[in-house]
Parts: sequence; C-alpha cells; structure tokens
Amino acid sequence: MVLQRTGDVTSSSCRCLDSWQWSPDLVVPGSTQPYVRVSLQPTASEYMTVESMFMASMASEGAVMQRIDKVENPNLLARYQSKKAALSERLSPDCINEVQAFHGTTPDCVDGICKSSVIPYGKGAYFAWTAIRSHCYTEEDADGLRYMILSHVMLGYWTVGEPRPLKPGLPVILRGNHLTHGDSAIDQAHNPHVFVTWDQYQSYPSYVIVYRAPDCIHRQLSVQQEVMQAMKKWDKEAKKRARHSRRRKDTASCVVM
Repeated sequence: MVLQRTGDVTSSSCRCLDSWQWSPDLVVPGSTQPYVRVSLQPTASEYMTVESMFMASMASEGAVMQRIDKVENPNLLARYQSKKAALSERLSPDCINEVQAFHGTTPDCVDGICKSSVIPYGKGAYFAWTAIRSHCYTEEDADGLRYMILSHVMLGYWTVGEPRPLKPGLPVILRGNHLTHGDSAIDQAHNPHVFVTWDQYQSYPSYVIVYRAPDCIHRQLSVQQEVMQAMKKWDKEAKKRARHSRRRKDTASCVVM
C-alpha cells in the first residue's frame, strides 16, 4: 500500500468496502442503547471479505473465527461523516486517505468502542494494517474469546513518525520551513503498518471480530515503540538535511567573498 499526500490510497490496495451499508431502522429511537451489533451470516459476501482480511495474517496463528458483528451506531456514524466532510473541504475529497485497519482490545472495552469509537489516549488512537499486530493487544474473556475491531479510519494529511504537538491533540508537521497541522501519523511512507490518529471521530468501528487464538508468542514491538522509532529516524533525517543546507549556505558565502 502506498499512501499519497495528494490523492487517495491506490484502488488496488484500498480496503474500504464499497458494499458497506448500515441499517438505521435497527436502532430503536429513544433506546438507551445507542448501537446494535448485527451478527453477519458466514455465507454473506461482507462476512467473507472481513474474514479474508483477518485471516490473511492470523491463519498462521491458529485463529478460529467465531463470529463477525457489524456495528450499527447512527449517531457515531453521523459524527464520522461530519469529520469526513470537514477533511474533504480542507484537503479535497481525494486527500482523505480512508482505509480500514484493525484495533486489538480487551473484552471490557468493546462496548465503549462501539458507543464512542476508539478514543485517543496517551499519544493517540492506534490501528494496524494487519490483524496479527493487533492480536498482541487482545485478551481472552471467561469463555476464551478474543475481540478485535475493524474500523474505517481517515488519515487525512499524514506524516511519518509521531510529531511533537504544539498543544495536546494538535499534531504538527514540518513542511519545508513551516509548521502545519497534521491529521495522523504512520510508521513508514511505503506500505505502512501502523496508523495513529488524535480525533476519536476520525475512525468508525465498523465490525467486531470475535475469535479464538493462542496468546501472541512472538510479541512484536508495541505500536508506540514503532512510531517512536519512526519519529527518531525522521528527526535524524531532518537534522541531516538542516546541516546540509547550512553547509551549502556557508559555501555560497565563501564564494561571494
């Protein structure tokens, strides 16, 4: 997958489901429950598409699918669409960079995510391109089941690494000699594995994947560590470019003299 700063994810790698629809009639007006989870039939094309995305990296881990629930939350979806409209107006529709990504979670957090999406905490809300990365952040419930969220995520104007914010919740990117606001961070520009957002309405929890699988034996670096490493690399390259620029200026001054 290659993300563009001006332009959407290439059609060959975009995992936004064209068939993804929600059914507002499933949520009863005035109900105290702001959302419903609809179990998809294993024979449905939507189920098979999500299962294929999940198993692409989890089959080797011995994962066994139990069910896939589709999240129907009209209020949260309206906020997501409002955020999408704002990004579209600021960046143009072709620069939203909307993808689907995984978020591993614990059983007690599933309800909160379905109600309010993945709320940024610490340095942001973290998502992964492959399910195996998110698997390492799941825990079994009393019945031995694990839960993973597949979300729609808008990256907008992204940067590599984790920018240091001018104030909480306001990521900053260096563009040339100017600082500008960014919408997300990724671990690498080519085939990114990790996505970080700062706005809870920049993602929508489309599906809850319920499965069984052994503990993550070879636990990878945490997504926070991966992004921090990318940030250090970005800083190192920026300093190198700055030194090179100063040397060019010094050389030019000597020539003038």
